[in-house]
Amino acid sequence: SKIINYPVLGEVPSPEINYEILPNAVVRFSTNIDDGLLYYWYFGDGTVSTEKNPEHAFNTYGLYNVTLMVTSEQYMAARTSAYINLN
Repeated sequence: SKIINYPVLGEVPSPEINYEILPNAVVRFSTNIDDGLLYYWYFGDGTVSTEKNPEHAFNTYGLYNVTLMVTSEQYMAARTSAYINLN
């Protein structure tokens, strides 16, 4: 197989996951990246969202590993994760 090296097109985003736990296992998520081209949230329960600041209702209480991937307008991508403990 051939290896293709693409040029770096810009700064890699440094996303952070912010969240607020609401009643009934609902969590409101947000990130510090305002100018992302794509937001991809994986909630750790098999569901995803492409909203910038989603609100998600978990079916059961527990510990979830939430991951956010952000792609910048220059097509540079970064990913971060956080554990959310709903009890």
